[in-house]
Amino acid sequence: MAGERILVVDDEKGVRKFLSRLFIKENYQVEMAENGAAALELLRQHTFDVCVTDLRLPDMSGIEILSHIKQTCPTCEVIILTAYGELQTAIEALRLGAYDYMQKPILDLTILLITVARALERQTMSRHNAQLIEDLARADRELALRRRQQLNYINYIGKALSAALQYQDVAQLLTQATLELIGCDAAGVCLLKNSHNGASVAILGGRVPLSAGTRRALLETMLLHLPEELRPDIDTIRIRELPALEHPSDQPDETTHWQHCQGALLSTHDTPLGVALIASHTKQAYTEEAIEFFDILVTQASVALENAYLFARANELATRDGLTGLYNHRHFFELLEAEISRAERHHQQLAVIMVDIDRSSGGLKMVNDTYGHPAGDEMLRQIAAFILHNVRRADVVARYGGDEFIILAPQTDSREATVLARRLCDGLGAKEFQVGKGSVHITVSVGVAVCNPTSSSNSTAIVSLADQSMYLAKKRGGGQVCDAGTLEDAC
Repeated sequence: MAGERILVVDDEKGVRKFLSRLFIKENYQVEMAENGAAALELLRQHTFDVCVTDLRLPDMSGIEILSHIKQTCPTCEVIILTAYGELQTAIEALRLGAYDYMQKPILDLTILLITVARALERQTMSRHNAQLIEDLARADRELALRRRQQLNYINYIGKALSAALQYQDVAQLLTQATLELIGCDAAGVCLLKNSHNGASVAILGGRVPLSAGTRRALLETMLLHLPEELRPDIDTIRIRELPALEHPSDQPDETTHWQHCQGALLSTHDTPLGVALIASHTKQAYTEEAIEFFDILVTQASVALENAYLFARANELATRDGLTGLYNHRHFFELLEAEISRAERHHQQLAVIMVDIDRSSGGLKMVNDTYGHPAGDEMLRQIAAFILHNVRRADVVARYGGDEFIILAPQTDSREATVLARRLCDGLGAKEFQVGKGSVHITVSVGVAVCNPTSSSNSTAIVSLADQSMYLAKKRGGGQVCDAGTLEDAC
């Protein structure tokens, strides 16, 4: 539904304007505040459905704004943005009623828009949940205060899990929650390798820091709770340890033998997704209540994992080129707009590089006509893989269309961009592509455009400039690089 009111609170003018434009495009009504005092004044004057606030403001924190909103307008959902992600701060924000806690910069704007949409949907669901909680409290009046607190904690964690759209966030929240709720010495989650994560991932946490030997023993015990045919090689698992619950000066836990463990499969529709484990050094068995809470958390996390994988799949279909696996044309422009905004704020340059196969060297049409379209598709995949292998991890590569590719290189000046462009041009020209039953050589024309922080450029202008440079390289015979310095400086 359109017309909902959103309050954007951020001390950076560029961020406020960027988020405002993003939400206005979705037909939301937007108000902006540069600090906490301005935000509180707007909250006194208007009713908002959602507040998106930075965690650190000149006069107060986003947590203080959250507390004020929950006291004066509890139906308003709050999303906290910060460049300093800390799990304890996130948990505290969720305890106080925040809908989500997200790190800046947000490169995938789809996640932010989906989060806002879900926050609005939850306002409707909250009324039903409130009634459910009231009925539960009426039925469970005889339970002790501790149990009610545990149920509330599960509710908070359930909301956090349902809002998590990244599978590692789900694993981290589940590990942290079991450590705090169950009272075990250690907990962990191992997610099995699938199409969305290239390797099995383990998130481990302890009441005190875990030694290397203790971590491995915990992981070995965890894998025993998986069917043998599903157990990954322990040395291939990517392991991350959460900060210990107790003071970091505590001595590491060197005890590698776990006396009592409880494991549970993470699965949906009989499809194993991973395993969760709670472990203790004592032989004392867990109470039925503790196991019940553990099972509830595992069930919630299983559903959240399935949603995260479905989101990853949907996001991949929406943002990736089906042939090469690179980002598609539309998503590239979204990332470029965000990067231009970030570069302007931090006074940095960025480069856009356009790569196109020269027809004079035979090109894609020759391969299609000679070896068939599957061979042409294979050549495009090989070119995409070559480009990915020869750019930096921070660079963004997309298929622009047909046999054109485009690269976004953040924090890159003209000299650095030209060096990269020449490396791609020379490398592709020297490479022998195995297609169909033969091999081919190609040349490419490469255009370079650099956007300066003072240019006030936009994504269309910088891409157009790179495109013009690429076509100038073609006019000069192809197989070469042309940078925007030879054209009118449109940036």
